[in-house]
Amino acid sequence: MQTRTRATKARRSYIDPFTQPEIRRLVGEFGSPLLIIDCQRIREQYRKLHKALPGVDLHYALKPLPHPSVVETIVEMGGWLDLARRARPSW
Repeated sequence: MQTRTRATKARRSYIDPFTQPEIRRLVGEFGSPLLIIDCQRIREQYRKLHKALPGVDLHYALKPLPHPSVVETIVEMGGWLDLARRARPSW
């Protein structure tokens, strides 16, 4: 009898949206152009960067991609947010 852990079960139910068949399916369903946001991949990349830079506060720049799902994921992981302004203060 094989025992599955929570991590194994989660991995098996995860669909990689960046495989060619999955991209084709998503484009067929939602059309093109298509922005694919994979919060699981964001979490994995955050963990790798955090592990590679111990003791460093990681900041996510909001300007390039301020999508709510990305922002929530970064905050959940303990990251900081960086918001650049268009104009500099005139003081």
